[in-house]
Amino acid sequence: MRSAVPACWLISVLHSPSAQPYALRGFSPCHCVFLNMTDPIDDISIPFHNEIYEGLGEIHGRLRLGHGNLVIEYMAKDAVFGLLRGRVRELRIPLIDIEDIELHNGWFRKRITIRSNSITSFADFPGAESGVLVLRIKRRDIARAQVGVSRLRLLQSEQKLKALDEWGES
Repeated sequence: MRSAVPACWLISVLHSPSAQPYALRGFSPCHCVFLNMTDPIDDISIPFHNEIYEGLGEIHGRLRLGHGNLVIEYMAKDAVFGLLRGRVRELRIPLIDIEDIELHNGWFRKRITIRSNSITSFADFPGAESGVLVLRIKRRDIARAQVGVSRLRLLQSEQKLKALDEWGES
């Protein structure tokens, strides 16, 4: 008898309200997140929001991995009336340029902190200071953020190991 879930899917049982549409029968206290593992680079997207201009503006966007890059798509709008919106922008940062990524899961604030090797990596992003970018995450997206951060760290480790192998062969 064949399973209803293809073998290329990873099923993670998580306590997350964002996974409610995918809940399996028999897992009432838990919820399941299905991730298509056919291409491990392009399968997760983390929504974020930030305040800019001392609370007069907001940024809403998504953080995702794509072909060896960390891709940040964002749009700015005013926080007072919500009428003025900017266009959607995209910032691509090679994984080699990322020094560290951390997920802070505090009581009131959940955030991802990304540190870059270069100050110019986040120069086009509003609110980034000296190569450090802090993105706020909503509570319902924390499980998705945990998976995304661990996947990014895994890809960085694979790139460093590959570089060491190439250095050892030469």
